[in-house]
Amino acid sequence: MILKTKNTFIFDLDGTLIDSFHDVKSAINKTLIEMNFDPLETIKIKTLIGPDLKASLTNLIDNPAFKFSHFEPLFQHNYTNANLNKTALYPTVMETLTTLSKQNKNIFVLTNKPEAQAIKICTQLNISQFMLEIIGPDTYEPKPSPKAIYNIITHYNLDKEKMVMIGDTEIDIQTSKAANIASISVTYGYRNKEELSPLNPTYIIDS
Repeated sequence: MILKTKNTFIFDLDGTLIDSFHDVKSAINKTLIEMNFDPLETIKIKTLIGPDLKASLTNLIDNPAFKFSHFEPLFQHNYTNANLNKTALYPTVMETLTTLSKQNKNIFVLTNKPEAQAIKICTQLNISQFMLEIIGPDTYEPKPSPKAIYNIITHYNLDKEKMVMIGDTEIDIQTSKAANIASISVTYGYRNKEELSPLNPTYIIDS
């Protein structure tokens, strides 16, 4: 049904196409320790993945001594040097992208991960070949802003009714609703079905 009615697929990256949690967690905690803050528990770090990191991490640390402007360059250095240690595609992602590509679908990545990092990871995992664009928060605005989707529609002359946003967090649902396009929530990433269902995505899938 989705394959017949949609011709443009906009994928989130972390928790949707790639399982990057261990590398993200390691880089965040390494950076916090270097800044003399306590490392974060796994469950807290999972809440950071999806939203724009600046606001979510600053709120979570909740300490006036924490400055994201100090954290960010250290984190980017630590993460860039180790962002493919354990990161891998989720099962059947390669097959899914190959199928969409063979059917001449328009494929994009829209992520809140810095664009240069996203491009590097997609390239090294051999999926950038499928993408018309890989878009980060530094290009237009972080999700849930619909600005990137509006620009995609204009630049590629796309039909909003034939577009779908695929992601694993509330941010992706909010982005799709802000842009007034359909959404697919995946339950294998950083949020489960119980967390996603109340937000009313258009579809929910488990793999």
